[in-house]
Amino acid sequence: MVHYPENCRYILDVNDFNFEGEYNKLLNRFDYLAKLDTKAYGDGDRSFGCSRG
Repeated sequence: MVHYPENCRYILDVNDFNFEGEYNKLLNRFDYLAKLDTKAYGDGDRSFGCSRG
């Protein structure tokens, strides 16, 4: 089963008055998806689906 969160898409329109806010939300999402701090590589563990705090 696949879960799609409520904020799963971003529509960027440079003519929209809220373009900068939407753009910043998108960049924050990219930062979250690309984080390295809590990802384990090469040790056989999977680190998705939960937070290890």
